[in-house]
Amino acid sequence: MRSAFTIVLLFFYFTNYAQQKTVHDPIDELNRIEKNDNRDGIYSVAEIMPSFPGGNDSLKEYIVKHLVYPQDAKQNGIEGKVYTTFIVETDGSITHVEIIRGLGYGCNEEAIRLIKTFPIWVPGIENGKPVRVRFKYPIRFLKGL
Repeated sequence: MRSAFTIVLLFFYFTNYAQQKTVHDPIDELNRIEKNDNRDGIYSVAEIMPSFPGGNDSLKEYIVKHLVYPQDAKQNGIEGKVYTTFIVETDGSITHVEIIRGLGYGCNEEAIRLIKTFPIWVPGIENGKPVRVRFKYPIRFLKGL
């Protein structure tokens, strides 16, 4: 009886352990870890999240229009996403552009260059006031674009 209980207990322990070890998308993982951890005055989630002027569709159009596919990436057949993070300041400006996970071959540098050219965003709002928000966004590199 006792050994059966031990086996059941071990089964539940290892089942739970395996569920905790699932692989997450890098942006989802950062959101999970940082959820509203604003010790440094920077929110990961705000009541109203920052937005690109004109919304998500305008952001996608801007990226397609201004992205320059790096020659080194073209020559080596590199495609994929560069996961970025940046801070949308209380005035809507973009600062602290960083790469979470890159592709290399000039794609990381191009993603940073592109984000630094973004126009002023609509800032995030918390308790009725503009706040600094860490925003995460993947930049997709496809040879056909």
